[in-house]
Amino acid sequence: MVLAVDDVQHGDQESLRQLLHLARHCRTAPLLMVFTQPVAGGRQDVAFGGELLRQPNFMRVRLPQLGRGGVQEVLAEAWPGRLDAKVVDRYYALSGGNPLLLRALVEDHRAHTGTGTGRPAAEPQAGQVFRDALLACLERGGERSRQVAIGLAVLGEFVNRELLAQLLDLGREQLTESLHALGESGIIRDYSFRSRIARDAVLDALEPELRVELHLRSADLLHACGAPPYVTAEHLLQAGRADKVWGVGVLQEAAEQVLLDDHVQEAVSYLELAHSACEDPRRRIEIRIRLALIARRISAAAAELHLLEVLERLRVCPMPAATVESFAELLLAHGWLDQAREVIDCAVADDRATEDAIAPGGEICAPWESVREPGFWPPVGPARRSPDGEGEEGGGPDTVPTPPRTQGRTAARRPAKPWETQRPGGPEQYIASAEGLLEITPLTDFTLDLLLNAIQSLLYNGAADRVLHWCDTFLRKSAGRGTPGWEASFAALRAEAGVHRGDLEAAEKGLRACLTAMPQRHRSAFEGAAVAHLVAVNIARGELDEAAHHLSRPMARSLPGSVHWLSYRRARGLYHMANHRYHSALRDFQAAGRLAGLWGVDRPGLLPWRTDAAEALLRLGERGEALRLATEQLTMVADGSPRIRGISLHAMALAGEQHARVARLDEALGELRKARDGLGTARVLFDLADAHEEAGEPRRAAVARRRATRLAKECGAASLLRRAEPADGADRAVRPAAACRVESPDPVVPPEAPSPAACPDEAAPARSQELSDSERKVAALAANGYTNREISLRLFITKSTVEQHLTRVYKKLKVARRDDLPLELEMTVEV
Repeated sequence: MVLAVDDVQHGDQESLRQLLHLARHCRTAPLLMVFTQPVAGGRQDVAFGGELLRQPNFMRVRLPQLGRGGVQEVLAEAWPGRLDAKVVDRYYALSGGNPLLLRALVEDHRAHTGTGTGRPAAEPQAGQVFRDALLACLERGGERSRQVAIGLAVLGEFVNRELLAQLLDLGREQLTESLHALGESGIIRDYSFRSRIARDAVLDALEPELRVELHLRSADLLHACGAPPYVTAEHLLQAGRADKVWGVGVLQEAAEQVLLDDHVQEAVSYLELAHSACEDPRRRIEIRIRLALIARRISAAAAELHLLEVLERLRVCPMPAATVESFAELLLAHGWLDQAREVIDCAVADDRATEDAIAPGGEICAPWESVREPGFWPPVGPARRSPDGEGEEGGGPDTVPTPPRTQGRTAARRPAKPWETQRPGGPEQYIASAEGLLEITPLTDFTLDLLLNAIQSLLYNGAADRVLHWCDTFLRKSAGRGTPGWEASFAALRAEAGVHRGDLEAAEKGLRACLTAMPQRHRSAFEGAAVAHLVAVNIARGELDEAAHHLSRPMARSLPGSVHWLSYRRARGLYHMANHRYHSALRDFQAAGRLAGLWGVDRPGLLPWRTDAAEALLRLGERGEALRLATEQLTMVADGSPRIRGISLHAMALAGEQHARVARLDEALGELRKARDGLGTARVLFDLADAHEEAGEPRRAAVARRRATRLAKECGAASLLRRAEPADGADRAVRPAAACRVESPDPVVPPEAPSPAACPDEAAPARSQELSDSERKVAALAANGYTNREISLRLFITKSTVEQHLTRVYKKLKVARRDDLPLELEMTVEV
């Protein structure tokens, strides 16, 4: 006879007494008595255990967990056949050899894949059956073992024996016994659960009140023992409270720590909890500003939600100047110019109350005086004139004036930043300075705008090939760090550079990806700029229906109050131009110009609205006003971007006298070739072809039109190709390629090396470098349509020398005729 008593530790005194009586008086009877109890927490009656030890036929048996071989046998019963050793190892590691947990894993796999499957999964499917089995093991193991398991689950990775004992209020021996029992049952290994699923199952089974209490106690203990802030902050986050005085500070420190590893969501969660727990209004604003800065990593829309709340708070809670400065710069980075000025003006007004406290003769500089509207890095242009007529170094029409100083104060001149200093050497010096900055500056929340401005400086100064390089560099870094908001910013800049290199297809693909990555629930003003660029590309490619579709999509409510609204209005004007609605286009261009002047960002490099309006005026027959606007824009960039100069000269040529048109277009062509603007060059070439026809030079006109057509095809500008045929005489002078304008609102300059679109034969640029200076000059003139005799007269060489040079050029470049000469020759050589 077999008498089995399971969980004997739960037996009452009378039952245990009767069992002992049987054990003493039935030694010779054929009776087997089996008692089971857990390894830890099972000895409630010492007398019962001691009496059993007195019996001569008593034997204690400790049941071990299954070894690897035992696990393989269980799996072989479920899935007959040869099992992969790695599969057996994974099941053994997850179950710890516990038969109940192992069978639970098998059942979970069958429930997940169906009972008909013949092979186990390489990765065990731990589901609800496994969770229930784990909790059952803990229940059967005793209350003390269960509490220790709960403590391990709450403390997580940062756990040791002392912390666990303090959290659970257990003695050393009791804790050691329970840890040993959990280890023997295969649930834990070295103070941690064998899987995240097991830990989550224990935590999910806790009552919410107990879980919050344990996390708060854990946070107290960890903070007291000097644990890293992010460890303590995680417990505060799990508890959803930070009641202690030190709680807010720990959460802020933890957010900065996890940001070092680019854990953006964790940082946002910590700061959100710190904001809700903080009672100081000023500190709450500072936390919200930091949240807005971090949220830019995710999306511009997420950051704008925080900015709106800070704006409301600042209207009722004055803040220190340093906080106002950082917030104003953040507003400027998002293009909210009016709001930034409002914040600065309020700070200046509040600060006037402290003027009398300044010692006589003391010089201070208000921090917000250094706040600048977002724009190109660095400012370029002629000297800016102050209201009293005195010149100011380093300024110009493209230099944004800083907000006025507080009246009655003397401000010390702050040290000039590298990008604000006017340097000799022209664009090359600016390009070198910008690239030097990009090489040494890491990508962080605080340097993002500096890096974007440096890349815009490369665009403005004609180094779009370097723009592509740096955008690709920072796109890789942003993607590797999981920051889609940063990716969108660099992708937009890269698309602009691609447009003016003539790669419209790549630019459209990049902009579509940029828009797809933006959230649709909370739209941002930045989306308006991306849409504007995409509309311009669609117009250039002749896809007017696509442009209309993008212009009709819902936009953020904050867009009209942002600098990105200028780009959007300009794109809408270009769409009206493409559809021959010139009055509507003119209204959009002029409205954008008025708003740019009101905001203090009326710079041709940012918004060439004057030449846009000039082209609309030309269509309406207003030549005089068109010429005035084009001339005004040219004077604003006297030493600035060659691309904007070329655009201005182009408009002046079309609006000016006919006898000077060819010379002015030639000058515009030189500037655009210097800027390596393939699309702008094609537009000028089409108008130059018309001008040559009017001047009675059909051969020159044919060469110009042929090269313009070739450029337009390589760029994919379908709208330009409509001009491939000679124009009617009455329409030539007022037919600029306005409908296919693709200049983005920000300055974009093509690279020094020709784009793939401009050079279908990728080896052509490399081969052209093999030409001597003389051969290059001859080839450039031949590419521009000059005859051998005209080349000889222009270069003061004989006609036979010209023929010899061309023979060598054809051989080196592997072409058969003049029309096949690469376009890079005419864009890089000046004769």
